Amino acid sequence: MDTAVSQTKWKTYADARADEGIARSQVAIGHHISFPVPTRRWGRPVWAVFCAPSSARPGVSTVGLPDRWWALDAATGALAAYAFEDIVPVLAAAAGSVAHENGIITLKGGGRSLAEVKSALARLENALGLVSEFFFDGRSAPASSRAEALAALKDTISPELMPFYRALASDFFAWLER
Repeated sequence: MDTAVSQTKWKTYADARADEGIARSQVAIGHHISFPVPTRRWGRPVWAVFCAPSSARPGVSTVGLPDRWWALDAATGALAAYAFEDIVPVLAAAAGSVAHENGIITLKGGGRSLAEVKSALARLENALGLVSEFFFDGRSAPASSRAEALAALKDTISPELMPFYRALASDFFAWLER
């Protein structure tokens, strides 16, 4: 009996979160760091992330316009790209579609319990796990899996920040929505 376990050739969402160490070391404490999203926009499969200065006070959370982004190779987890937004603008177009005052975005919503936040994060990890390998391989995923991934993203990400995710991984969102 063959007991070999099938191995995926792509890093998972959880792997991408764990592999951010090198890039995260360049980010000041207190910055908002996005969830990794899959994209092929740089000619190969990567998990892309952006970050922005942020501030949280009871009842009020604000995020500045993203100041940097990076991409982790989806096969190896190695840093594939790292850039400051003012040098290599990837998210600038999204800034024009986001309501901000002097570069500060006030996040609405919140009010979730810790259990609800943990549940949403687990849902996002599971949903992206269902579709990322299909996306990286250039294959179609079941419509129900793509719909669940899109719903999990919308449930987890603040609507005020969604344009930045869409700008960072427009190919992935287009693939989810087709």
